[in-house]
Amino acid sequence: MSREAAVAQDLRQGRSTGGHRESRTRRPDRPHAATGHGLVRGSALSGFRELVTELGGAPDDLLHSAGIEPAMAGRYEEYLPFRRVMELLEAAAESTGTPDLGRRLGRRQSADILGPVVPAARTARTLAEAVEVFSRYLGTFSTACSLWLVPRPAEGLAFVEFRSALGRRWLYPQGAEAVLSRALTVLRLLAGSPFLPVDVHVPHRPLTSQADYESDYCTTVLFDQLRPGFTISAADLDRPLAHDPVAHRVLVEHLSETTPRHSACLVRPVTELAEQMLPMGVPTVEDIAARLGLHSRALQRRLSAEGLSVTDLVDVVRRDTAERLLAETDMALGRIARRLGYAEQSALSRACRRWFGMTPSGVRRTARQSGTSEAAAAHA
Repeated sequence: MSREAAVAQDLRQGRSTGGHRESRTRRPDRPHAATGHGLVRGSALSGFRELVTELGGAPDDLLHSAGIEPAMAGRYEEYLPFRRVMELLEAAAESTGTPDLGRRLGRRQSADILGPVVPAARTARTLAEAVEVFSRYLGTFSTACSLWLVPRPAEGLAFVEFRSALGRRWLYPQGAEAVLSRALTVLRLLAGSPFLPVDVHVPHRPLTSQADYESDYCTTVLFDQLRPGFTISAADLDRPLAHDPVAHRVLVEHLSETTPRHSACLVRPVTELAEQMLPMGVPTVEDIAARLGLHSRALQRRLSAEGLSVTDLVDVVRRDTAERLLAETDMALGRIARRLGYAEQSALSRACRRWFGMTPSGVRRTARQSGTSEAAAAHA
């Protein structure tokens, strides 16, 4: 009997899944604490304490400073605030002088930290179907991170893209790199050792040399990209896997029952609708709920289970859109204000001071200076 079939049999009999002491009777959508930017399983920090100790750091001190109990690190049964985990990785990298800490952590973590979504993917028919399983059920591992498969048929390619509840920019480079390393480990496990992505997209400037990145990711690496992810060939998506229809069905049924049905499923559509509706004015809870086919109270209740609100998400969309338009276009400030649903340009100025600590012109000037410095460095 395969490992996946054994896991499926355990699920049918109500026993623990993959050694994580979780059964059908315990729903994982009852986290120990709520947070405004979603949650992630404690297993996301599997190997963290060992790695930091090897680097000469004090992992428990770092965990306490981040507001995380050391006993929760590495435990799938626990939920941790996503933002705190991101801040922890940044602090650990700085305190140990290890700019590639996120990549190191992601590489040393096994696929098992993601829970039953991995055996469900491994028993799918093809790699494309396995990626779809991750896209649909990643919420069992984290309510703050989603995966999209974006086809590019004209080029014979597809892009596996990660999105964060923290907004368009992954504010924490170590976390983004840990996610990429972990995802590539899982994808190679599914597709087999000869598999390599076409390229990897990193959403920030390089933290070490490009040669280090290409050695770690074993492919071309592009920096300062819109979102983290990697490009794969359409032919690779058709790769057959060790399909086990019975085990796959049982595992997917279990995931369907245990995938959180609140903000993990609503963050993406709410933010997309907000982005579409902002030029016509600030969308209300009632406006977005109507577009989603929900009662406004139901939408508020499902978002508040994660400490979120429509106001929070609209603010994230505004911030990200403002950052992009100021950095990447010459659009007039008054027009940007209207694009964000503000009646006056002064409202945009106040928002930018709150988001970025500077005026809209300052944000644009800083982005231009940064771009000029990067171009000069590349030329040199």
